[in-house]
Amino acid sequence: MNLAKAGTSRSDHRIYAVIKTCYRLGKKRISTLVADPEFVGKECFLWLIESQIDFVIRIKNNTLVRRSPEQRPTDVKSVFHSLRPCGCRQMKTPLWLDGYALYLSASRSPEGDLLVVAATRYTSKALGLYKRRWEIENLFSAFKSKGLNLEDTHLTDARRVEKLIFVLALAFVWGYMLGVSGQKKCKATS
Repeated sequence: MNLAKAGTSRSDHRIYAVIKTCYRLGKKRISTLVADPEFVGKECFLWLIESQIDFVIRIKNNTLVRRSPEQRPTDVKSVFHSLRPCGCRQMKTPLWLDGYALYLSASRSPEGDLLVVAATRYTSKALGLYKRRWEIENLFSAFKSKGLNLEDTHLTDARRVEKLIFVLALAFVWGYMLGVSGQKKCKATS
């Protein structure tokens, strides 16, 4: 979606993008919104919760949470301080973040990096849903500097840019499927 502006988006831009997606796909077809920390903010949480849109959103490790609305806040890094490398944990009781009861899940990489996501509902699949989002990052990388060079286009008409992105997405998926098919063949012959 083209916001017709340069730089980062604001909460109202992100909410507008979700509204437009709901309009195009139908809200019932969106089971869970998965997003990065840039999406986080009181306005976004409030709008998503009031709109009854489930989400799994990565939060920063210094995000403050509370065990109850009355307790003092602590950062999520402290909540998951005992999580060992390669471990994961889902909180079965919600913690309070920006005034909302949300379920946190975390995993720690082999190197010790902590990844924490907040979800509207308890699910053991929250981390898996978020990790699938990494496929989108690979798509963006391919669109930009790793071969398809979308940023080099001189197109300015939004409809033409949208069509170009559609064609590039098809090319990416086709290349991805060829790669997966080639891996299966290699494994079968080895």
